[in-house]
Amino acid sequence: MTAVALKANLVEAWTSILGDTPPRLEVDFASSSPGEGPADVTTAVINGAIGSHIQEFCVKNKISKEAFVLGVLHHTLRAYSHEAFAIGVYQEGGNILLVPFAGKRSGGTESLQELHGRWTNGISLFEDIL
Repeated sequence: MTAVALKANLVEAWTSILGDTPPRLEVDFASSSPGEGPADVTTAVINGAIGSHIQEFCVKNKISKEAFVLGVLHHTLRAYSHEAFAIGVYQEGGNILLVPFAGKRSGGTESLQELHGRWTNGISLFEDIL
C-alpha cells in the first residue's frame, strides 16, 4: 500500500471513529473572561492504597487501567456537558489518539467493559501506524 493510500485509509477510519464529535467542547463552567477559570479547583491524590483498589477493580472487571481512567474522565466531563466530545490520549512517541464519546442521553450509557473493548480492539490499534 502506498503512503498516499495509507493516509487516505487513516483519514477515512478516523472520520468514522470521530463521527459527529464537534471540534470544541462547550461546558457550563467555562468563563467568558480571558484568564479566568473555574472558581474551585480540587486536587486528588491517588496513593498506593487507592492505586491498589483501582488495580483490583480493573482485574475483577477485566478492563485496562486506561479504560478505567478514560471512563472516570468521561463521566466527570459529562457532568458539565452532554455534547459529544473526544479525549486526546498521549502515547509513547508523541502520538495522540482521540477517544470520542457520544453526546446526548446515549453518551452516558457506555460501560467500562464496552469502553475497554473500543479502546483495545479499535482506537489503540492506530498507535503503531501514526
